[in-house]
Amino acid sequence: MSSALRRGIIVSCQALKDEPMYGSEIMARMAIAAQEGGAVGIRANTPEDIAEIKKHVSLPVIGIFKDEIPGFDVYITPTIEHANKVFKAGADLIALDCTKRPHPQSLESIFQHIKSELRVPIVADVADLEDALEIAKLRPDFISTTLSGYTDCSKNHPIPDIDLVREIHERIPSIPVIAEGNYVSPDQVVDAMIAGAYAVVVGGAITRPQQTTKRFVNAVKFLSNGNGKAIGVDLGGTHTRGGIVNSNGEILDSTEILTDIDAPMKSIESVIEKLFVYDISRIGVGSAGRIDFENGKVIYATGNLHNWIGTKIKSHLESKYKLPVIVDNDVNAATYGHWFSMKGKVKNFAYIAVGTGLGSGLVLDGKLRRGPFGNAGEIGHIVVPGNERICTCGKTGCAETVLSGRYIREEYEKRFGKFSRDDFLTLLKKQDDWAKDIINEMAKYAAWLVDLLVNTIDVEKVYFGGIVEDFGDEFLNRVKDNLDLYTKANDLYDERIVEISPMKKMGTVVGVALESIYLSGGALIENESTASQN
Repeated sequence: MSSALRRGIIVSCQALKDEPMYGSEIMARMAIAAQEGGAVGIRANTPEDIAEIKKHVSLPVIGIFKDEIPGFDVYITPTIEHANKVFKAGADLIALDCTKRPHPQSLESIFQHIKSELRVPIVADVADLEDALEIAKLRPDFISTTLSGYTDCSKNHPIPDIDLVREIHERIPSIPVIAEGNYVSPDQVVDAMIAGAYAVVVGGAITRPQQTTKRFVNAVKFLSNGNGKAIGVDLGGTHTRGGIVNSNGEILDSTEILTDIDAPMKSIESVIEKLFVYDISRIGVGSAGRIDFENGKVIYATGNLHNWIGTKIKSHLESKYKLPVIVDNDVNAATYGHWFSMKGKVKNFAYIAVGTGLGSGLVLDGKLRRGPFGNAGEIGHIVVPGNERICTCGKTGCAETVLSGRYIREEYEKRFGKFSRDDFLTLLKKQDDWAKDIINEMAKYAAWLVDLLVNTIDVEKVYFGGIVEDFGDEFLNRVKDNLDLYTKANDLYDERIVEISPMKKMGTVVGVALESIYLSGGALIENESTASQN
């Protein structure tokens, strides 16, 4: 019967006494629904629920008996007596807590009893690889990741813990591993199967409608409570900008100061304090460099901002202002704002921001992609063949050395002395040949990057923003002209792929404020309480 579980979904039909779905009859109906939906097994708690479920479904039932015993943290089938009751109720398999925590009876004695007297398969619920390796010595029939996240040793594990599934499958290939614990989406289930799961248990996402409802409600509660306003801050190497932004992406107020590159956090705080009013409920910060989005920490930054690497922006600002804070790479934030403004019209695009440096954000299949190390879209540091310019990152030949405000400044100062942005724009407006050559040189590299993006990630559109917005049609027209080199030989794409973004200089401010509104507290999967251990 155990083989019937292979590559299938096991539905955990459980409800505690203080939950609205509590009751054996209700759990039996849940099991019937699960069977009709194609489940291959049921996991159930208490002899009463198990017995009632067995009356109505033909699926194998993994039985457990949750019971708190004074002085012990384990409570999933903690003793031989509990195992006997689960068996008598009709369970086809018995699951028990097999973590390293102290048990009221030894696991060896419980295993021996089940194997010799009850003769049903054993599912060993573990929290980490150490648990799995130790319990494997007793030869359970299955190892389940049920308790990952619920013990002191595993509380910081990812949710769901697909890495643990993979580790157990690789280290103990002779014992099938069941993935369990906080699986709430089909994508997660598929990922667990790919990692080596024999089967996957889905619990609260199916049988605890209050949890499912909460996920949806949390995703929109900030919008529905009438306080959909956030402060967005864009920390740049020259200016720090900020704005109060509502949930529609409208800027209600804004400010701008010169960045103190020796004390970037002070610049952020100065902007926040200029804008802070009583009904602000979120803060978003966009910063140059690689950002750990989950923890709001600067992983890497160039010398444009001093002593910035390692700064814990999120925790610092949350401690000071007592509000939820989201921190993202500045161009990623602007890309999110751009995606939001288009209402999902284009699902695969790159937003290229030309500023002091050069950055890009990527939206693929309708989702902003940051990459595992926050490095997705860092096209400014792709090396251009034949380019000998030294980048601030330390490499030679980075694209941003020939496509950025720094490139314009360096070339201007070679010819005229101290750089003046206004004077350069005046020359360009007068159609000065030198200024036009500078723009055309930048456009050549921009066209090269567009072709690179098309042929690596197959984008539908490439939007340019930043300082190029000040160049009128000159930059975009030159990019299109240079694209002929790549498009005339095939029909993969044409010049219509490139556009100037309408986001303007406040794109990061709007984008990171919207991220703080839509992605903070609710849209992200949260660990369930220990009361919903399966």
